[in-house]
Amino acid sequence: QVSYEKNMTVPVSTNFDQFVNGESAEWLVPEGWLLKGHTYYWRVRARNFWGVWGKWSDVWSFMVK
Repeated sequence: QVSYEKNMTVPVSTNFDQFVNGESAEWLVPEGWLLKGHTYYWRVRARNFWGVWGKWSDVWSFMVK
């Protein structure tokens, strides 16, 4: 989940809600989806074999250069 706010109340877009399987979770954001010079916040959570969601992770940030 990617947000404009550290408290994660305003998501950038539901297009960023991605399901990734495997040990190397990676998703490349298409060019132009994020604005240069802006700070964004993100977090993740896991879903187990039975489809039960875990808690959200801590929130991290990144800036688009």
